[in-house]
Amino acid sequence: MKRNQAICTLAELAGSLGPYGTLESRLEATVNWHNSLDLDSIDVLIDILLNPPLDKEINKTPEYFEGEIIEALTSIGKRDATNFLKKAEYLINLKQVRPVIIDVIGGLRCEGGIFLLESLLKKVDLNDDELVRIVSSLAEIEGSKTLELLEKMKKLYYNRSSEVLQQINIWLGYFKNRKDR
Repeated sequence: MKRNQAICTLAELAGSLGPYGTLESRLEATVNWHNSLDLDSIDVLIDILLNPPLDKEINKTPEYFEGEIIEALTSIGKRDATNFLKKAEYLINLKQVRPVIIDVIGGLRCEGGIFLLESLLKKVDLNDDELVRIVSSLAEIEGSKTLELLEKMKKLYYNRSSEVLQQINIWLGYFKNRKDR
């Protein structure tokens, strides 16, 4: 897959229903595209993340472009989570793509991703959005270490926004309740 092809497809999928007509046909087109992507497509999508398309490349700035990239990377990453997590180890340190990579790690639902999310907690430059995304990704993975990391986050980020603390407490309650059963 070439960068230009990927940008065009992402823009179509992220835009209005347009030629696809219905939500069902859009979902079918999305699934078909994801299934057509090979493992090398990860590098093309990562390049698009690192070097976002200019408005002139897509003739518009689609509102949900990031969401489409997350879905595509997650879809491909599930086929070879180990390979994706190796790439993510570097990418997660790049502020401009960190939120997307956090979401994809959660979407993989692979316990190996917990290590990468835990490594982020040692960073001092995490914003509230990134913290909420980490909590959500941990909840998606549901690994053996999830409860421990949520407890750690509650202590580390006690002075953050109510949204961060609320998400931590919601998922702590959920996992503690499951553990008690």
